[in-house]
Amino acid sequence: MNNFERLSSTLPFATVVLMGLTVFLMIWHWKVMKKANELTALTAIISILQAKEVRKARGCLMNFSKKAFSKWEPVEKNKAALVCSTFDTVGILVKAKVTNHELVTAPWRHSLVECWKNAKPMIDAYREKRGDDFWEHFCWLAEKADPKEIEC
Repeated sequence: MNNFERLSSTLPFATVVLMGLTVFLMIWHWKVMKKANELTALTAIISILQAKEVRKARGCLMNFSKKAFSKWEPVEKNKAALVCSTFDTVGILVKAKVTNHELVTAPWRHSLVECWKNAKPMIDAYREKRGDDFWEHFCWLAEKADPKEIEC
């Protein structure tokens, strides 16, 4: 057997090995890119939730909501609406599976549950005018955080 014949007989084997290696590297690359995209999304979600104005609004909602909703001042309603719309936006992203919900619901569980409970009278009033699905992703996220406490 001459050199050309030997090379010709090993070429199919080498091709299969290279194709297998290519497939392996493509899968690995896809997994790395998926993790990078999840991390980017999580970073954006954290930025949204940790924005100074949103954090202050969450703190206010947790404190002033002990009053009857009919007695809330417009500024209080605006802060509560900011919290609700922020958690709703995050809920949309998490429900679309841009990141694992537990990466959001675990660290913000207390805020999610308390803000949902405290904003519930306002949410109910808004839903009478705007439909039962208004801020539904906030509810979905809060329910994921604590299914025993929240029922959508």
